[in-house]
Amino acid sequence: MDHASWHFVDEYNQAIKVTGRCSRGMKHGFFEFYIDGYQIARTKYTRDQEMETLCYAIGNRLTDLRTCMIENVRKTKNVDAPH
Repeated sequence: MDHASWHFVDEYNQAIKVTGRCSRGMKHGFFEFYIDGYQIARTKYTRDQEMETLCYAIGNRLTDLRTCMIENVRKTKNVDAPH
């Protein structure tokens, strides 16, 4: 399914919109993550496995998606997110 999108609230109470592609019930390709209308991350998945994440929340740096979401909480809410 190309251009699939969904909304969810993560463990840090961030409302996230994601767009991406699913194939055979797995995430496959690039997925874009938005919070409050701002693109926070772009993650590449291959057969449901996260391959790399470009995190815009910390200045276009490569990291994993979980770290990116934690850094976004720290940046936007000015609090320490749990590890």
